[in-house]
Order: sequence, then C-alpha cells, then structure tokens
Amino acid sequence: MSRMAELEETWTEQSFYDNPLAVWLGEGGTNPLPLDIFTAASIGCCQRVKDIITEDKNACNQKNIGGWTALMYAAYYGHCDTVRLLLGHGASLHLRNHQGCSALMLAAVCGSEAAVEMLIKAGSILETRDCREWTALFHAVHAGQRGSVHTLLRHRANANACERESGMTPLMHAARLGDAGTVEVLLRAGASTTLTNHQGHTAARVAQDAGFPAIAATITQWAAQVFSDVYSFHKVPMVPACWMDLLPWRPSWDTL
Repeated sequence: MSRMAELEETWTEQSFYDNPLAVWLGEGGTNPLPLDIFTAASIGCCQRVKDIITEDKNACNQKNIGGWTALMYAAYYGHCDTVRLLLGHGASLHLRNHQGCSALMLAAVCGSEAAVEMLIKAGSILETRDCREWTALFHAVHAGQRGSVHTLLRHRANANACERESGMTPLMHAARLGDAGTVEVLLRAGASTTLTNHQGHTAARVAQDAGFPAIAATITQWAAQVFSDVYSFHKVPMVPACWMDLLPWRPSWDTL
C-alpha cells in the first residue's frame, strides 16, 4: 500500500500537516510521488526544480490552475537560491497570476527583501499594476512589510502612485492602517502630504478618520516642516530702503 493510501485510510487534518513532505518524498515508502515544479519551488527544493527544467525548459514559465509560476512561489516564500536558478533558466519576470500579481509583488507581500532586491536587479518593472491597480509598493505597505517598502523606495518606486479608482496613495494606506513606521519611511522618501484621494482627503485626514490622531499629527508636522524648508530656501532677502536710496537704480522684485 502506498504512503498516500495509508494516509487516506487514517486521515486526520493534523496527521496530514505532520506528514506532507513524507508523502511527496516517499519516506518510509517505496513509491514516492514526484514533486511538481510548483511544490518544489514553494519549499525551496532547488535540485528538484533543476531536474524538472533540465527535462523540460518550458517548465519555468508554466502556470498552475491559479495562474502561478514556479518563480512566483519561490519569490513569495523567499527562496532566493530557487529564484536565482529559475531566472538563470529563463523564467519570466513579467508573467502574472489570475489576480494580476507579478513575482515582485508576491515577494514584496511576503517581506523577502533579498528576493525583492534580486527581482528588481533582474529587471522587474516597479510600476506594474495588478487587478486592483496596486504596484509592488502598495502590496508591501498593505502587508506591513517595512523592509520591502524601504527596498522598493531605494530603487525609486513611485511613492506617490495613486489608485485610479480611489485616488489612494501608499502613504494614505499606511496612515489608514496606523503603521507609523511605514508612514515615516514614505515621508522620508518624498511621499506627498498634499495629495488627496477621490473624497478630497489628504493622508493626514485619512489617518484622523481611521482613529490615528498621532499619525495625522506626524504627517501635518512633516508637511509644515517641508513648507518651511522650501520657503526658507527660496525666500529673497529684503533690501533695506536706505540701501535702495543709495543705489543708482531701484531694483525690482524681478531682479532680486
């Protein structure tokens, strides 16, 4: 009797969770089920992935019923060796699953900074949008993955991208979620405090309405400081009237 059949006869949910890899790898049995490329990529089994793509070079870009590729699984679970292997064998960075998510978005959701870095350097498009009009940065912010947010911004992800349907920005999402740390990261990366969503609300107002007055105050103070810095930089010093009287010509504001 196969190991799978044994489990079917004595199956409980806990026993399945205790033995999933034994079923696939054949521990204690003579007829192991071979890992498919999606399962192998999801658990970081590089050798099995390599064996599959050696036999079938097109396997890298095959999709399962959910539209996921092996690269998406490896990126989502942060298996960088498997990501590197798949990229080296021609796995596409630009394929999407049924929700429109790319491998980069999935890596950002799961918070694997190393995988995010690797995919960006390999040529992933930072501003690709999924079915919800989210970029990878939106996904990282919504998942609370501050490390991914920082990595994406360091590679010049657009901190002021807007959802077309709602007008929400990554800063507004972070404010609504009460994620003070991510709010600060976005502000330091140049996220606008003056943009408004389709309801006419700024990020500070979004934070206030969501019950996070401290974050609203932080955003408001940041906006005031930015305005002060810009004003100080561009401010033209006034010329005292007595100095003007000594000049052979009277300067206009256009010449100051």
